[in-house]
Amino acid sequence: MNVSESADGDRYCVLSHGTSWLAIPAASVREVCCLPPLVRIPRATRYLAGLGHLRNEFIPVVRLEPDAVETSEARVIVLNGPQGTWGIVAQSVPPLQTFEVTPTTQATAESFWSVARLGSAMFRGQFVTVVEPNRLYRAVEQFLQQHWQTQPVSPMHVSLPDSIPHRSIGAV
Repeated sequence: MNVSESADGDRYCVLSHGTSWLAIPAASVREVCCLPPLVRIPRATRYLAGLGHLRNEFIPVVRLEPDAVETSEARVIVLNGPQGTWGIVAQSVPPLQTFEVTPTTQATAESFWSVARLGSAMFRGQFVTVVEPNRLYRAVEQFLQQHWQTQPVSPMHVSLPDSIPHRSIGAV
């Protein structure tokens, strides 16, 4: 299929995350906006950037590369997922693109979200990974559940000083 033959459904929201490029079908994107201030979630992996308040709702925002640095130009791609609204941090979001996607027959283990891969395309001389947003959501959700940094809770030990008599309940 030529680019000129593409229908509106073949348009993609392209985003850079770290050193890679990702594309999501444009029909799946609710909006692209400035990255709101994020509240960090205790014990969460760095892939979970935090919770952001956007348009009167709190949304979880993820990073697809945990070491990518958010700049003042950072954006959030807002998607409607199976469990609600969520976002992806992006360093750059060019205008919607139309390109030919080469289907992927097998997922690779290069990233946890590779199971969401539909195919690849070329954009500005670089490879773009095209993903299916609901599969991406499930991959992110599963990854976050597996990598939640739980800390063991130690039982509270209370020692009474020797000068206080120890009595059992009901003792007079």
